[in-house]
Order: sequence, then C-alpha cells, then structure tokens
Amino acid sequence: MRIAILFLFMMISVFSFNVYADENASLSQDDKGNYLIKTEQDYYNFIENIQNYNKKKVILCNDINISDVPEASSSFDGTLNGKGYTITYSSKEAKENIA
Repeated sequence: MRIAILFLFMMISVFSFNVYADENASLSQDDKGNYLIKTEQDYYNFIENIQNYNKKKVILCNDINISDVPEASSSFDGTLNGKGYTITYSSKEAKENIA
C-alpha cells in the first residue's frame, strides 16, 4: 500500500510540473525577430525557458489570465514590452470563494 501511495505521489509531482510548460517549445517571432507571448501557454513556456530569451525582446500580444504562478529557473535579462496588456493571476480557490 505504501509503495502504491509513493508511486502515485511521484507521478502527480512529475505531471503537475509538466502540465503547464513545454521545455522544448519556442515562442513565435514577428518579422523583426521579437518573441511573442500570445496565450497562457506561451507565458508558461516563456517562464520555463526564460534563459533562452536573455538579451532578446519579448512582446506581450494579449491580456493573459494565468491560473498558476510558475517559478522561473533563472532571471530574465532582456526586454519585455507589455504594449499596455496585462498578465492577471486568478486562482481557482479565489474563484470558488467568490461564489
């Protein structure tokens, strides 16, 4: 029984980390070579691969609502242009407490 619970916990840990980000994904680029964050998935991929965008320009193309706040593996040393858009965090727990 303990082995089954341990295995289940390990599987949940592995899958919960990989649900949001694809470590092999790259953001799309515009004709000037700027990287574009268009969706929630793009945002998670950006954070997961943040070291790949150092010294690069990244542009937010839409308002983004995120349901989880991921941790970046390193700092970002580039330019993030929000163009007036916002990234909003809305947890499932907060939504449940409103109802």
